[in-house]
Amino acid sequence: MKVIVFYESRSGNTELAARHIGGICESLGVDTSVRSVRSGDYSGIPEADLIFLGTWVDGGFYWGQRAGGRRALLQLPGLWDKPTSLFATYAVNPGKMMDRFADWATRKLGIMPLTGQAFHRNRLPEGVEDFVVRSLEAVGATVDWGV
Repeated sequence: MKVIVFYESRSGNTELAARHIGGICESLGVDTSVRSVRSGDYSGIPEADLIFLGTWVDGGFYWGQRAGGRRALLQLPGLWDKPTSLFATYAVNPGKMMDRFADWATRKLGIMPLTGQAFHRNRLPEGVEDFVVRSLEAVGATVDWGV
């Protein structure tokens, strides 16, 4: 199984979440690469079984939340029908950002959204392990905790 974790990070929190996701995948024996969307390294996308795509929550604290860094995310080549799990980091309240992110990424990047998770930036890595397992299982991977 091959996984790529792409992230867009403004202050380092989403990068940290991406590194946690990548580390858990690797600990489970999954061939994993963690990259900034700004790196320009989009190699391996066709061969990847799963893409994780993350950014931060932008907008008002209790209204108007949206995916931050959308311009950078658009640098990704089309991920048409590629199984993708979305994640984001937030400070106060993610609101409905994850639903909006999934809609936007489906329309603009052609992803096939599997699952999504927002992580509080001060509570990482809380919840990351469960998110990774759910995502891997969604593409038919057998998660072996004995690895």
